[in-house]
Amino acid sequence: MLYGIEVWELCDADMLKVETAHDQMARNIQGLPSNVAGLAARGTLGWTSLESWADQRRLVFLFDIFTLPGDNIYREYITRRIIHLYNWNKDIMPDGPVNMIFKLSSKYGLSNILHDLCFGNVIGKSVYKRAIKKSVVGRDTDLWDINLNLYSSLKIFKSVASSLELNLWWHLADSKPECREQCRSVVTTIVGGCVWWSGSKDNVCRMCTKDKDSVEHFLYACEGVKNECVEMFNDVNEIVNVSLEFDKQPIHLKWKMLLSGYGYSNYSEWENLGILVANGVYKMLNKKKQFCRM
Repeated sequence: MLYGIEVWELCDADMLKVETAHDQMARNIQGLPSNVAGLAARGTLGWTSLESWADQRRLVFLFDIFTLPGDNIYREYITRRIIHLYNWNKDIMPDGPVNMIFKLSSKYGLSNILHDLCFGNVIGKSVYKRAIKKSVVGRDTDLWDINLNLYSSLKIFKSVASSLELNLWWHLADSKPECREQCRSVVTTIVGGCVWWSGSKDNVCRMCTKDKDSVEHFLYACEGVKNECVEMFNDVNEIVNVSLEFDKQPIHLKWKMLLSGYGYSNYSEWENLGILVANGVYKMLNKKKQFCRM
């Protein structure tokens, strides 16, 4: 779908279409419902935006041209073009793939490296690629983190996902394939897929009809899944690290500890607890699904 994107010039509307398809692929791969924000669906897989991925490809493509022989016509043209652009009024730059990549170097703070390339100071490709990845992925990760704050449905997710990387629960599903559906239930819940629109103006929870349906309500207060939640907490108390004083924590901190693996630096120690939590959330979510489909 993205063959040759190094030289594509996409307008904002076209890039939005590509990003929308990218987000939908992330939902499909994980089996998440369509109401899950694309930002969260990508986040649980550790995917950056396609725009940042394409920008990395474009900048590496430019480097590959500069490593061609000095008398190569393509290298000579690109070099002359970029040197010319350095003296151009940035507000009236002409269109074209070279100009697009030139602007990217400024966007990601790589102008000095590009300047050196133009004058024959070619650094190692691995060094150049690391510089690109650090700048491009770093910027994209910062934007991802900022944009999470725009979604009220992702407060839980933001509190338990500290960085843009493959989610802890998918690591568990990879090591314990028999628990894949249970792990999917946890991921579905933390990204807001446990919320169904009730049809009412205030979107009241269908199970208990006591409050607005939300991830927080589902985990902290819903009477409809209270028994399953209490049962899980009782099981957790038997195996959780005693030093964490789990039973003394308020319910929102209990969930944060369980969903983020907090307090366990050793993954193998957390694994048994993770399976128990995944089973508990699976029961809670399945009960809600069955009730809402009645």
